[in-house]
Amino acid sequence: VGEWRDHAYMAQIAGASSTQAGMSTKLFIVNRSCVTVTPEIEIIKDGVKVPLTGVASIDPDNQGFYDIGALLEAMTPGATAGSDYARYAIEVTLGGVAEDFYMYAQVKNSTINQFKDLPVYNTSSRD
Repeated sequence: VGEWRDHAYMAQIAGASSTQAGMSTKLFIVNRSCVTVTPEIEIIKDGVKVPLTGVASIDPDNQGFYDIGALLEAMTPGATAGSDYARYAIEVTLGGVAEDFYMYAQVKNSTINQFKDLPVYNTSSRD
């Protein structure tokens, strides 16, 4: 009875930048599931994973917005002001059925008001 489905959406995003020199990375996540989810967001720099704290939950049929630089700054004051997190990758895990989530990532250079869309790779498996 029923069907077997993985219950996680896992994404990898490369090319993120901190707020150094006006750069900032933003994530937009849509939750189309029937439950509230809290994204688990980790940044990866030089092979070291750093889980971000203070990540807000997303209610069903709503969109969450996350400024990675602001989350880093809240965790480690001054971390985004220097070169500690100038370039890094991001991993995001959402508990639920992968098809219920949509993600968009963007880097903004506020000094020249330019945006760059970042590819979001869904690494969820269907074994």
